[in-house]
Amino acid sequence: MLGKVELCLQEMGLRLVWSGEGMAVLKVKDSVLKLVDNSPHSGWLPYEHLTTLALLGKRNLAELLADGHVLFCPSDAAELLPQDGAEPIFALEPLEDNRWCVRTSNLVGFLECNGLTISIGSRFDPEDSSSFFLPYLIARTLHIPPLELDWEQVSAYDLLPLLFPAALTRALGSGLFKQYQRVSTNGSCFKGSLAVAAHLKRNLASGLVSGRAFGRKVTSVSSQLSADNAVTQLVRHTIELIRSKPALAPLLAVNASVVSAVRQIELATPSFRSSALVSVVKANREPCSCPAYQQLQQLCLKLLTAFDPSLSLSQDPDQVYGVLFDISYLWEEYLATVLEPQGFEHPRNKAGLGALYLDRNQSFLAYPDFYRLSSDSTVAEPRADLVLDAKFKRYDTYAPARDDIVQMLMYLHVLKAPRAFLLCPTQRADPLESHYEFCGLGGTVDVAFLPIPAQAESFADFCTQMAQAEAELLASLAT
Repeated sequence: MLGKVELCLQEMGLRLVWSGEGMAVLKVKDSVLKLVDNSPHSGWLPYEHLTTLALLGKRNLAELLADGHVLFCPSDAAELLPQDGAEPIFALEPLEDNRWCVRTSNLVGFLECNGLTISIGSRFDPEDSSSFFLPYLIARTLHIPPLELDWEQVSAYDLLPLLFPAALTRALGSGLFKQYQRVSTNGSCFKGSLAVAAHLKRNLASGLVSGRAFGRKVTSVSSQLSADNAVTQLVRHTIELIRSKPALAPLLAVNASVVSAVRQIELATPSFRSSALVSVVKANREPCSCPAYQQLQQLCLKLLTAFDPSLSLSQDPDQVYGVLFDISYLWEEYLATVLEPQGFEHPRNKAGLGALYLDRNQSFLAYPDFYRLSSDSTVAEPRADLVLDAKFKRYDTYAPARDDIVQMLMYLHVLKAPRAFLLCPTQRADPLESHYEFCGLGGTVDVAFLPIPAQAESFADFCTQMAQAEAELLASLAT
């Protein structure tokens, strides 16, 4: 006979999917449920948390993004949504003895709803140890300094400031946001419409003294395009908030582009007053008209309300807040920060950049993650001496999938390359060595690993160990 919770889940139309391999323990501590990507987790859950999970299990990424309270990074590339955002955030299934299984997807990050925080980290972080790997990937991908935050207690709110520099420079890349503002002027030139009440108040007394009707001035109101508006004021308030936090202030000086963007906002908002924060937040209730600034506007609202919940415009207890990343994308873009300075090309299939053609008619395209051109390469006939593909998979414990090997064989053929590697993270001291030698035109495919430190005293120590591992990886690829 079904219990109350099972009936509740059925009524909510929850999709149930589960695989029992490699199951982790499901734990809730201090209203925080810690999960890792692409893994099943089993255990007992309090009823109130179970109903929240059931609510989230019905929602997919596209729906959460449409609500405007969940950020997906990189947010300027909607084509990066997994399966077009149609898949659930995670799946939930009842087991025996009133236990439940939660199975996660490629998404990592934080979600908060009804007092429950769901933390989805990396499965390559050591168990019962510091979870530094995901923050490291985010910091490297977003090109921000390794801030010494309390990563053991990190939440969605802690990640929001890290997204600000990139969002700011991306928005300012399209120019300062301008909006029509009602401007009142009092002078000899009439512009717009007459402001009768203000004109009488300002100019009646001076007119009586001079003997002229209302003097020589007239008060008028007109609409003028201005960079000092509600949106730029919101950005300015966010800048001042980050500046006031010593641990976060370095984010405003990450590079020259960020410094320049901050200065542009400061110069564009001469009417800024810290006491006007509440009215500025209310003025940004609706998304602005410029798509380039909508993401920055939403990020600023979330940042400000995170530090002052009384500013929140939503009172819905079932509202979901959070920040999510595609872990496979993070892994690939992180590797780009390591490999591109070494001369590797990095085509971007999501943006349609750097495609290789498989046929003379240019009908079929290929996008290797990374490749290094050889000395005899030409524009018409690109050749590579090495092809690399980023895989956030456990190829340290099992052989690569056939489709991944066939994909590498295609890259080897079209680039006339002698060797290729699948680049994977690993925690193992003795990862599985997979090696393939091909017939026909020849070529080899191997799996190369980047070791993830298992022991680190601090985030700075973790970064130091990762830098050493990166140097060793580059040295192995150079041979």
